[in-house]
Amino acid sequence: MSILKFDNHTLDLPSLKHSYEEDGFLLIRDFASPTETDLLERYAIAARKVRLDELEKQQNKQPEFAALAVKGLQQNCEWLAKQMHEGPHLGLLEFLLGDSVWPVSAALVDRPSGSEEGISPHIDAAARPWHPRAGITLWIALDSMDEHNGCVSYVKGSHREKQARGLDIQGYEENSERVTTITVSRGDAIIHNALTVHWSGSNLTERPRKAITFFYYGEMAADKFEVN
Repeated sequence: MSILKFDNHTLDLPSLKHSYEEDGFLLIRDFASPTETDLLERYAIAARKVRLDELEKQQNKQPEFAALAVKGLQQNCEWLAKQMHEGPHLGLLEFLLGDSVWPVSAALVDRPSGSEEGISPHIDAAARPWHPRAGITLWIALDSMDEHNGCVSYVKGSHREKQARGLDIQGYEENSERVTTITVSRGDAIIHNALTVHWSGSNLTERPRKAITFFYYGEMAADKFEVN
């Protein structure tokens, strides 16, 4: 079983570290090659189907969040689990976070054509006690995204502010000077601190809008719980 390489680019590590620490996020163009992106999409879509079937049996209905994000895909796909636990991106994430990382969840975030819903301002470590190294997320675009089909917006420096818990953080304006909205092409990656406030809009276009994420806790901040 192969491990993705993500080696089709040269990284300026000091610059990436500076962006991550100052802003709480960074963008890497062409992070995944076209072949790697194809593989990520194929395995993620297959794992999502298995995952949703499991959840539907448990809840006797289709989960309400199914149209937005399906988490825990590594539990249903050995290939994704291997990428999450052994992928070459781990060294980069640990360098940026300044800590060892614990794999938590691989997720497929899908905003189909015509979706009126977006995702409100939130942090990925919403369920965790605040800690500067609470966690880190690798987000890889499986489709091109702009302001019309739901690209992601980030609040610069928000990872240094203690946020209210929950998935609908108030007090941030979309047109604030602190907000950066990032347009991406297929294969681009965003890495963000799990404490950075971010959101994404609706997809009222006829274009697809999918991304895969790999979320990790920082070991210093991790409670002793089982991660898959």
